[in-house]
Amino acid sequence: MGRFVDGQYVGSAMAQSDPIEDYSFVLQHKGSQEENIEERPSYRFLHANFPKHDPWSLKTTGVTVNPENGERTRLYGTSGIDDMKFDLELLVWKSMKLYVCDLKLNFQHFEKDGVERTELCDEIKAQLEYLQSTSTNTELPQIIL
Repeated sequence: MGRFVDGQYVGSAMAQSDPIEDYSFVLQHKGSQEENIEERPSYRFLHANFPKHDPWSLKTTGVTVNPENGERTRLYGTSGIDDMKFDLELLVWKSMKLYVCDLKLNFQHFEKDGVERTELCDEIKAQLEYLQSTSTNTELPQIIL
């Protein structure tokens, strides 16, 4: 899963299907010439390998906000939303808002970098608004505390 930056694909995560479903699917379609098989195994795991979900770093390094024009972007694009049955990126940012802004948990990472909570929460909320405006499915699973 990923996004396009200046016409180049930039991967951000690896999605993995249930191994048993995936193996069965491979056996069923082995040698098939079909290009668009609708009933693929659903995703069960996602490894968000690069970049890490650090909302401040994502902004300051130009990953989620283009420093030249202020345009926002998604880490994973929108193509995986239908496959996952919900918008994982939206869920991740809602979780960040819950823990950092609503519950006001302290993270040494942000404190040592001198990031003010209000500034950090403003960024999280701005990205959340963008994600909601670009999502094809805003229904999310319940966040478990």
